[in-house]
Amino acid sequence: TGTNVSIIFFQKTPSTKEVILIDASKLGEEYTENKNKKTRLRTSDIDLILETFQNKTPKADFCTLVSFDEITEKNYSLNPGQYFTIE
Repeated sequence: TGTNVSIIFFQKTPSTKEVILIDASKLGEEYTENKNKKTRLRTSDIDLILETFQNKTPKADFCTLVSFDEITEKNYSLNPGQYFTIE
């Protein structure tokens, strides 16, 4: 059974009123270990995640910035896909 993994970063003193949500589920490379399919992030994937987080630049179907009010309206969901704009 597959498992989704999330990474949450907290800042001691928030400097913004928005939360950055990144969906990295399409990144990584699949491999097999003991007949089990797994996915691991490549160095380039990790670099992309870090760069996106640091720059806080929205990218379609990958990264979005949401307000605390939007999170409250979505029943406190931190699933990035729920906040992407369908084009």
